[in-house]
Amino acid sequence: MRTATAKLVGFMAVALSSVWATCDSPAALQPESPPIPHAPPIRKALSPTPASKLLASDGAAHDEFGRFLATDGSFALIGAPNHARPLPLFGQPGAAYVFQQIGSGWVEEAVLFPSDGRTGDIFGHAVAISDQLAIVGAPNDDDLGLNSGTAFVFRRTAGGWVEEAKLLASDGAADRSFGHAVGISGERAVVGSIQAGAVGAAYVFRNSAIGWGEETKLVPSDPPTGDYGVKVSLSGDRAIVGDPAQNDAGAFSGAAYIFRDTGAGWVQEVKLLASDAKALDVFGSDVFISGDLAIVGAPDGGSGSLPGAAYIFRNHGGVWLEEAKLTPSDGAPQDKFGFRVSISGAQELAIVGAFQDDDGGPDSGSAYVYRNTAAGWVQEAKLTAPDGAAGDEFGISVSVSDQQQTILVGARRDDDLGTDSGSAYTFILTPEAQIELVTSSVDELVASGVLSQGLGASLISKLDTALRLLARNDEAGATAVLMAFIHDVEALVAAGKLSSAEGQALMDSVQDVIDQLGG
Repeated sequence: MRTATAKLVGFMAVALSSVWATCDSPAALQPESPPIPHAPPIRKALSPTPASKLLASDGAAHDEFGRFLATDGSFALIGAPNHARPLPLFGQPGAAYVFQQIGSGWVEEAVLFPSDGRTGDIFGHAVAISDQLAIVGAPNDDDLGLNSGTAFVFRRTAGGWVEEAKLLASDGAADRSFGHAVGISGERAVVGSIQAGAVGAAYVFRNSAIGWGEETKLVPSDPPTGDYGVKVSLSGDRAIVGDPAQNDAGAFSGAAYIFRDTGAGWVQEVKLLASDAKALDVFGSDVFISGDLAIVGAPDGGSGSLPGAAYIFRNHGGVWLEEAKLTPSDGAPQDKFGFRVSISGAQELAIVGAFQDDDGGPDSGSAYVYRNTAAGWVQEAKLTAPDGAAGDEFGISVSVSDQQQTILVGARRDDDLGTDSGSAYTFILTPEAQIELVTSSVDELVASGVLSQGLGASLISKLDTALRLLARNDEAGATAVLMAFIHDVEALVAAGKLSSAEGQALMDSVQDVIDQLGG
């Protein structure tokens, strides 16, 4: 059993040790590219604090609530693929739960069931949410043959969450498992379909005046394997599809494909490979895209000699470059780090699950938080469940919101409501932690010569004062000082000392703190 570099004890956040290093510049995907940094440094910052533990209102043994989850803004969607319908209805089709953040807490807003669900559909096996639209996969639905699969779209209305569409593949057939993976962005959805011994697929659907319809089938440049489509994600006019069984660098080295809607149709924009790819990496086991950032998990599924890894890619005007390889600071073989990944392009924040980490006992699980800084991508925190136990598999699912610094982590084998009933945990950055990050940003602006030491010291003085006031529980005083900080930054932008983008980033971060304090 290993000791965590930074661990949450009860509901207190423990600071990370400070180990700074400089990461190399982004590297291209070609073999002659410079090496990618393989071990992001650990950054001194406060760990996110557990805000809530989420349980299903009607949870039961073997539901595996939290096996799949997603968050967007103030909403979270959590799948429970083995859940049974409440009496007097019968069957065990699975379910998905919508939670809404209200103030500092989360409340269950709805339980979603398929309109025609049957036992074994495993509705809730895949989930995604975008604003007030949700999509839930049911890969064992039998509409087009045994285990052909479907996906359901739900919309939040004045009357609650209602089923809006049932999606089927135009070429669906038995054993295609359509709905194994799903993604949604705006009025579009992407659905993955896998088939052992054959080829997988991914489909884009779009909502129009006549309803939801299939827009295209995403066909990669390589012959797809049966695992193509095992994970998918959608962000605006781009989709990413994983295929961990591709063999460019050896059996099951893996690949991921990014597609873009050009206006004239969807085209493959890039095939992503790890710069240090090798056999059995299963790169592409999980994928996520957010704006100009994509993350791909490679949990080292075959050899078991490594903890796993995750790779971050950035779009530079249509050219996607590998920017960092993420590895855990205390990883051990078979941790399955990279089995689940999520990233926020707006927050420049990534989270990677390691559900077989043993800190709290065998397979208790963990998740790691990374942030992009002037020094590159750095490990900011290691998260564990405050009440975790052996076998919980905390980290089996992870999600981070673009709209706010909220992290969601699933633990499908938590036993609070019965064996393997499951749970999910939300984590937030405390006001103190966010102020620490703003302080680091100001330090970086001074170090890079953008701000003079005097101007930087003046800004940091206000942030330090706000921290001291918060330590005395004087939230009103801290809010007033932070508002003065925003006023000073506005003046620096007006005087040309800071660019609009630099100033806005500082002001947005501080405004988030003010909002959290209720100012």
